Amino acid sequence: MLESFECVDYVVIATPNYLHKEMIEKAYNKVNKGIICEKPLCLSMAELDALEKYRDKIFPVMQLRYSDKLKREREKIKLIDVETIDMEICVRRDDWYFEGWKGDKDKAGKLLYNIGIHYIDILQWFFGRLNDSKIIREEEKIIECMLRFQGGTVKFILDLTAPMDNQRRLLKVNDYVIDLSKGFENMHKKVYENVLSDNPINLEEVYKDIMIIEKIYGNS
Repeated sequence: MLESFECVDYVVIATPNYLHKEMIEKAYNKVNKGIICEKPLCLSMAELDALEKYRDKIFPVMQLRYSDKLKREREKIKLIDVETIDMEICVRRDDWYFEGWKGDKDKAGKLLYNIGIHYIDILQWFFGRLNDSKIIREEEKIIECMLRFQGGTVKFILDLTAPMDNQRRLLKVNDYVIDLSKGFENMHKKVYENVLSDNPINLEEVYKDIMIIEKIYGNS
């Protein structure tokens, strides 16, 4: 199929997570096209290292980085004398969500890869390098941990068992609250616009995210 699309400039990969690496390699080796790939780009640092030779052709979808709202909030937080940081991602995912490949950790990755990676990306974008981490609680649909970033220690919880009427995505810095549920319309459009205008997210940022997630799980 790839070989028949001679007029295609970009291949977009939005398949189950475990297929991303293989499909990136095939897209590059078959037709040498630009590759826009959904998160998570890979499920390990070893897979990312194997894709290093294709880095100039890979454009990761980390759409929250293009949010004007988050850019403004990041600048505001720089002016805060940070004492406490809490991130609560409490949403609802019923059992049907985990049917098929999403319920297979080898295919989807654990929660931080499959669902948490965007929020890990926000944290490292806002607060810098991860120095240390500790998992406090880990279940099939919940992970709670302490993450010590350069810019402060974050109490992080990702909970997929929240009641439908009490779902929330919040980042709290001291008493300042950022609602991560609102103000993120048309983010994928911005991804494509920035790729086409030669202003994509740097692949190094994806490396940081995967490295952080590996470190968190390695410290469990």
